[in-house]
Amino acid sequence: MSHSDQFLFDKRLVEKNIRRGLVTRKEYNAYLKSIEDSTENLEHLELEEESEEGEEAEAAEPAVEA
Repeated sequence: MSHSDQFLFDKRLVEKNIRRGLVTRKEYNAYLKSIEDSTENLEHLELEEESEEGEEAEAAEPAVEA
C-alpha cells in the first residue's frame, strides 16, 4: 500500500473518503482485517494532573462572604 493510499483509510479521514466515493466501506473493512494487531506494543501510562500555582492559592483560601 502506498503512502497516499494510507490516507484513504486514516481513521480521521475515512468517513469523509467513503462519502466522497474515494473508498468503499467494503474496502475499508478489508483494510481493517489486513492490518496486524499491535496490542503487544501497548504501554500503560499514568498521568498526574498538574495545577497552576494560581489555582492552588485560590483553592487554599476560603471564600469570604461580605
